[in-house]
Parts: sequence; C-alpha cells; structure tokens
Amino acid sequence: MVRPMIARIGVALVLAVGCVAPVDPASCVGCAAPLEPADPCAGLDCAGCLDRVDRPEAAALVRSAEGLDALATELEATLAEGCDVMVAQLDLRDAPTGLDACPVVTAEVARRVRDLLPLGVRLSVADEPALCSTALAAAADCLARCDVEALVDEVIECDGELLGACDGVCDGVCHGQCGATCEGTCSDFCDGACDASCVGVCDGACPTVDRDGRCLVFCDGRCDLGACDGTCTGACSGVCTEACAGSCEGTCIGACDGGWEPACGGVVAVRSERCGLACTAAAALTATCPVPEVRVRGPEAEDPRDHGLIDQLVLTASRHYEPLYALEARVRLTLAPWLEAFAAAVEAAASGDPDGCLPDHAVLARAALARIEAVRATSVALIAAAEDSIGEKLD
Repeated sequence: MVRPMIARIGVALVLAVGCVAPVDPASCVGCAAPLEPADPCAGLDCAGCLDRVDRPEAAALVRSAEGLDALATELEATLAEGCDVMVAQLDLRDAPTGLDACPVVTAEVARRVRDLLPLGVRLSVADEPALCSTALAAAADCLARCDVEALVDEVIECDGELLGACDGVCDGVCHGQCGATCEGTCSDFCDGACDASCVGVCDGACPTVDRDGRCLVFCDGRCDLGACDGTCTGACSGVCTEACAGSCEGTCIGACDGGWEPACGGVVAVRSERCGLACTAAAALTATCPVPEVRVRGPEAEDPRDHGLIDQLVLTASRHYEPLYALEARVRLTLAPWLEAFAAAVEAAASGDPDGCLPDHAVLARAALARIEAVRATSVALIAAAEDSIGEKLD
C-alpha cells in the first residue's frame, strides 16, 4: 500500500515543476512544461566542457594553460632544491630555504669570485651546451584533436635543427662521442692530434704554450678539459662542430646519412590559424633538456682557509650549476619564443567568453608566464655571479 502512494506523489511533483531533459528538451517525451535543459558540462572540467560544446580550439588553450602552470611549479621546485643544496655546500648558516635561498647563494658566489680568486685568474671550466629537444609528435597529437582539417606535414615546422640518434654518418654536429675524425672543433677532449690551439690541457707535445700552460699551436696528443680549435685527428668526446667522419655515439644535430627519428632542437611551431599557439605550447611542454656536464678546476691559494673556500666554490659549480644551465636553456630555447603570444591568445579568447571558464585560465597562463620568467632570471643571476669564470655570459 505504500508504493502506489509514493508513485502518485512522484507524478504530482513532475506535473508541478516539469522535468529535466537529458540534454535536448525535444528529447523529453511526455514531460509537462516548463522544461529545464540539463547542463551539458555537468561533471566535466573546463577543457572537457569546451570539447563537449564543440570548441576544440578553446579546449586546447585551456589544456596548455594548465600544463604551463604545472611546468612553472616543476621549474620552481628544481631551482629551489638546487639553491637549498648549494646553501649546505657553501656552509651558509641561517640562510632561508627554497627560492628565497637563491639570492643568498648568488651573493656568496659573487663574493668568493671577487675576493678569493687572484686578479686576472679564473676557474678552468669545460661545459657542454644544454641540448634541448621537442617531440614533433606532441604537436601532431594536439592538432589531431584541435584542427582535424589541418595537414600535419604542411603546418608543423621545427624552428631549429633536427636532432636524434643517428644510425649512420652524422653530417652535422656530433654531441657525444665521434669515433673517427672530427672535421672541426672538439669541445671536450681530442684523443689524438689537434692541428690548432688546445684551450685546456695538452697531454702531449706542444711547441708553444702561454703562461697559463695552454697550448697555442699544434697539440700532438690528447687535448683535455678544453677545446681543440681545429681538426681533431682522432676520437672526439663532447661536441664535434662539423662532420664526424665515423659513427656518432650520442646525438647528431643537423642531418644523418642513415636511419633516424629526429626531434626538434628548438620550438615546434604549428602554423594553424585555429590552433597554432595552443599546439605550439602543447609540444613545448613536453621538451626535455638533459643536464649538461660541467667540469671545473680552481687555482691554488696561499692561505689554506682561502683554498678551502675556493674548493667549496669549485665543488658547488661542478655539481650544482649543471641543472641551472639546463633550466635556463629550457626556458630560453623552448618556452620564451611563444610564451607572451600564448598568454595574450588565452586572454583574447577569455574576453569573448567572460562568463565561462576561460577568464580563470587567462589569469593562470599570465601568472605561469611570470613565474617561469622569474625562474630564468634567478638562474641567470646565479650563473652571472661567476660569469668571469663559469660558462658563457647569458643575455
């Protein structure tokens, strides 16, 4: 006797307030007016909602904005961790932690370079450039979801050089081990004769050296911890700047006479009017910049205490500046060329939909841009604190 009563009450409620249609009111058969269409975005996030209402270009912007925010958090964490480690390495007591520690480390590195190294003396440094790569497939995946009419081969371009493992002869720069003759400069060491100056240590016969022991002409032996500025007749480890006459065990940059599946050594630019910036960003967010190798040697000091402080500086630069080079390179090479235009594109899309979820993502993208730029500025400041000794001066 209870169930019919409940049923009658249910019917009365439907007649009083109408019913909620699944999506389209026309599909609700037998419902009394007024009809209330269901929210098509119920249970979906912002990007999923935009996909549901057939706005894939806006959905792509949202996904890339969220990815940019996550990347900013990742880069900040990497930098903060590095600064905390360097605080301990340099024995800086009462220093703050996290990102707040970075200016303290910067000031201490600058002080030791200025006060402890003799005038005109610099650290001996060998470093390989950070080698960033971006998968072309990431842009294609984004484009397939956002602009199905676009021709992938026509709208996706690499603004940089192609690079990857080469199963053949590398006709370009070999970043790794060139197993035969390097027809150009060799950045790390040349295990053979170097027909020009050896900016480092010549482990062999050299007819002319400068007062710092650098070989100025032909180095008949291995050129270690520095560059062979001419042809290295022998195996080259590091970066061979011209053709490697043999196998390249590492990364070939430029062209490969053999099989390879290259990535892009710069920005993967998507020339789609509808989804270009969103998919350029989507690809860049997958970029990798392996930590480059940095080797450092410091001068001797007469005062044992000063010598200990110099050793600390050398150890810090050798072990903990490497991630700074990779982090700075990732922002400069793979993010900076499109960041501002992307943030502006999200803001423009949000201005046409002030009541939707796009305005929040425009704020998110702009904030992420500022955080990433701050990370790079801090990294550059840390490196510039020792710019007379460590690496190349950065813009």
